[in-house]
Amino acid sequence: MDHPAAIPVLAPLTSTAVKTITRSARLEADIGTVVGLAHERGDGQMQLLGQFASSLLGDKWDPAHPSFDRFCRGLMAEPGAPAHLRNDPELRRLYPPKRLRELMPVNMAAALDLTEMRLAAKAKAANRTS
Repeated sequence: MDHPAAIPVLAPLTSTAVKTITRSARLEADIGTVVGLAHERGDGQMQLLGQFASSLLGDKWDPAHPSFDRFCRGLMAEPGAPAHLRNDPELRRLYPPKRLRELMPVNMAAALDLTEMRLAAKAKAANRTS
């Protein structure tokens, strides 16, 4: 898999890497790449980055979206987050769990994502027939 230059593959992730990703002009197209890299590598930090990128996209690039560090700490404190992330000692050291009130529970976010995908598919189908 080719890795776009806009997505540095770094361990540990730095604020520079996060800024590069969030400022990328191709970010929407790169979200799938980030998530794909996360699963391909099986790397917890990349998975957190994929979750962050997906959340930022879902939040419509709202400047009030939590920073990468705050988001990761909140995700680490979320009971619905994947156990392999929450229980990873290195991730817990880098991002000590701290409840983030603004963070939507994982199952609710998944339901909203599914709803948005269905609405988008419906709108696309309607555009084809008109």
